[in-house]
Amino acid sequence: MDDIFYIIGTAYAGKSTMAKLLAEKYDGIACEENYHDKLVDESLDKEEFPVM
Repeated sequence: MDDIFYIIGTAYAGKSTMAKLLAEKYDGIACEENYHDKLVDESLDKEEFPVM
């Protein structure tokens, strides 16, 4: 991973929506704090990210 960006703000400000849109546009991964277990199962390669 070269770059990690954190999107912070108040509740209902659109953080998750923005993270998903940016990840889609720039071929990234939107890793939401409450869904990290799904991220590992669905999209990370075990050889590329062995500690996950």
